[in-house]
Amino acid sequence: MGDRFEYRSGFELLRAMPVALGVVIEVGDRLKLSGGQLFRVSGTTDNLSFVAVAKEAHSATDPSGEITVALRNANAIYELTLDAATDITIMDELQMNSTTPESVAKKSTTDPVAVAVESKLQATKIRAIYTIPATSAGPTFLGDAS
Repeated sequence: MGDRFEYRSGFELLRAMPVALGVVIEVGDRLKLSGGQLFRVSGTTDNLSFVAVAKEAHSATDPSGEITVALRNANAIYELTLDAATDITIMDELQMNSTTPESVAKKSTTDPVAVAVESKLQATKIRAIYTIPATSAGPTFLGDAS
């Protein structure tokens, strides 16, 4: 997994998901679904479509099939690499970095994908949980605005 998205503790929800021929995925990459297939996220515009972290690699010459992923959930803690040294306070929101979204995060309240679970001064890595996205197609709970 290199030095990114290192699993630290908690419960990872692992699942096999489809990937097409020619798609390159490295262990630890953030992934999105497009046309029912997995792809690496490609920009902060994918913040809302991020679904999982790759637990297996897939090379350009591998046939279509499935790879194991850890679905986005708030039960596992990961150590995320930040785009720059930043002061982080517990519960700060993090989004994907625009230049390397598959592997780097940044402090931002715009379409966050994770929340810090520790505080650090001038952090280059931070422990965080992935949050469940709020989508219009998701469940509606008593008290939600209509």
